[in-house]
Amino acid sequence: MVIQNSKLRIQNCLWLVLLLVWGVLPAAAQGDPTPAPTVPSPANLPDYGVLVQQCGTGLQARRPDFAATGIIVTTLSRDAIWLVDLERDARYPLPDTLPCSPNCRPSPDRRDLLYVSPEMATFWLMRVDGTQRRPAFAYYVSELDWWDADHWLVWPTAGRPALYPIAGGDPQRLDDRNSFSIQPGGLHGVRLAPTEGDYPLLQLVDLETGEALDLALARPYLNGVYWSPDGSRLAYLGQGEVDPALGLAGAELFAITPGETRAVRLTDLTAAYGPVRIAGEPEARAVNWSPDGTRLAFWVMEIVGPDPAANVGQAVIHVLDTASGQTTVYCGFGVSLPVAADDAPAQATPGLVWSPDGRYLAFGVDVPEDGRAALLIVLDTQTGDYTEISEGIYAAYGTSDPVMWGIK
Repeated sequence: MVIQNSKLRIQNCLWLVLLLVWGVLPAAAQGDPTPAPTVPSPANLPDYGVLVQQCGTGLQARRPDFAATGIIVTTLSRDAIWLVDLERDARYPLPDTLPCSPNCRPSPDRRDLLYVSPEMATFWLMRVDGTQRRPAFAYYVSELDWWDADHWLVWPTAGRPALYPIAGGDPQRLDDRNSFSIQPGGLHGVRLAPTEGDYPLLQLVDLETGEALDLALARPYLNGVYWSPDGSRLAYLGQGEVDPALGLAGAELFAITPGETRAVRLTDLTAAYGPVRIAGEPEARAVNWSPDGTRLAFWVMEIVGPDPAANVGQAVIHVLDTASGQTTVYCGFGVSLPVAADDAPAQATPGLVWSPDGRYLAFGVDVPEDGRAALLIVLDTQTGDYTEISEGIYAAYGTSDPVMWGIK
């Protein structure tokens, strides 16, 4: 099951908050009267903080022995959803669709796609190959997603979110209006709480009791929440230690099990690189759980100067094994993020989409000065090889991110 990590309407509110404080660096907590929550202790993992390199052969054209299967849903024009069928080595648009990246959701088994009908403006379902289209929910709502295999998580245009049985029946309305992300299969949420300082607090809240736990201050590049597919853990971005050379703190990954009172630290990127960024703006797809909930994929950019919005190196994919603590660095390919104009935040890192079997990662990126539109690229996490699958991704919503990787 996949729950959207940041609901669009709440994300827009956070966007405004961050724009108001954009000129303040992550380390500016020294002037913030609201103290940040204590940095959690390292997780008790045998290879905590260990980084190993897997460089492969770099980016290459697709070869006859390329073994990935399934269908990647993406956007190759402004007027339709497109499918890239890996077994047939073919791509084609779906009729009567529109690009839907912010409003598309893969089903828990990766066989169905939840999308918005361009004619009805309501949520519909189809098989990942575009067949068997049918209505998913009868009412107009802001957001719809799977809560578990048998329930919809519904965000109405006004009022509280609710759980609706997919087979029909009375909804269970959740006693919370402020959470922007709800635990898959559970009753915890994530919300932003106001403070007296420059930044809001990221909190984990029990939707039954109302008890809240402070996680981190939601600073630019240092916030973002990511539920594991089964909802058993919440990974989030937060601040690590201040790097003495630059005098600012970079991002680290943390995790907490809902119901527990202490989070753990999963990474020690500062020790390896100095301060780093993991996310751009927004942070909704910066960190990605593998389908089995055992690994986390994300980009890492070293901060090389006093401005973390502009002074960063290339972004390189890292994959963290949450059982061992070891992080694999896929160093055969890097992405340079363009710096945005002064009145806009920096571009987001490319969204990473796992294959259903958890071996591959797909992403879209515009390679500078190659004379082509953005490429669809697949990383083999076993070999470290990057393969070019298709060219011409259209950034319908401002990014070149693929929507999902499904099973035919």
